Amino acid sequence: YKGNTWGANTKKHGMLGSTTGSSYEGTTASVDPGVTTQQIQSTSQYSSSWGECSMLEWHITQQFREDYIDQNLHDIKKQIAQGQGHHVDSLAFISGCKGIDRAQWSSSLQSQTAELYSVKSGKAFSQQLDSMIQSKTGLNSKCKMPQS
Repeated sequence: YKGNTWGANTKKHGMLGSTTGSSYEGTTASVDPGVTTQQIQSTSQYSSSWGECSMLEWHITQQFREDYIDQNLHDIKKQIAQGQGHHVDSLAFISGCKGIDRAQWSSSLQSQTAELYSVKSGKAFSQQLDSMIQSKTGLNSKCKMPQS
């Protein structure tokens, strides 16, 4: 790991803020003949807004969450059944949950196993997750997605 530039590239223009960042990690290319590169570069960009443009933030956050769930749906369902895992933790984070008890979060997800397992898309899973959060005391006060 050679450093991180998160926050260094934050720009604000009127009602819109944009942050980009890059990080570099070395690989095992020198000992693994199947790898031909010496570095992996990862770049992300996130935009947010406030005031009259808050709909943009809601849309970006929802789309990111749905995409993440679509890409990891099988592993997410498996980790919900196990009651732990980085995807379970990530679901809390991308659902706007702050200061939530991990055991309570996992237990809430497990109580909705049948409903969550029946969905086949990130969008449907997100909707089921939102319903669960809104109906559970303790979650609905600590999990706040940007409002549409």
